[in-house]
Amino acid sequence: MIRLETFCKSELVHLLNSDRFRLFPFLPITDFRAQSQCRNPKATEDDVLLILAFADHQLAGYLGILPDEIFVEGTPQKMGWFSTIYVDPQFRGQKIAQKMMDLAFNLYDGKVVLTEFTPEAERLFSKTKALQYGKSKLGKRYYFSFGIDEILPQKFSFFHKIKPFLTQANSVLDG
Repeated sequence: MIRLETFCKSELVHLLNSDRFRLFPFLPITDFRAQSQCRNPKATEDDVLLILAFADHQLAGYLGILPDEIFVEGTPQKMGWFSTIYVDPQFRGQKIAQKMMDLAFNLYDGKVVLTEFTPEAERLFSKTKALQYGKSKLGKRYYFSFGIDEILPQKFSFFHKIKPFLTQANSVLDG
């Protein structure tokens, strides 16, 4: 049986500081992303920022949502950006991603935005009839910091051993 849990600002902070979080087999959200989500001026205290999926009491997947506001004909509309979605390979094929997306659609009244997704994610997204493709816009993307010395050790424990090297590499990459 699949069980979904949602986390708003205060619940997300509590989760990150819990022993439960440290025992997860993989990281559903980095500390950096969680801080960013919680400091988002467009997020209210009640906005759901993270959905976790559990199968047989094990973390099976996650979906991150970045609350935002867009204007439609001059009227502000609350919406959410899907910032990340993942299902552990051992739990794939159980429609976990679709269940998380359905919940997110309900929480944000169907007003969600997805951009720049992988071909695998596109296959998943195309299964839902709730999404419509918008017109693509050309542009350039700029990154101000690679942050590999912070991101990689949080995702994979192996990188803790070489963090000093990652810090040096990051400073070279950031130029």
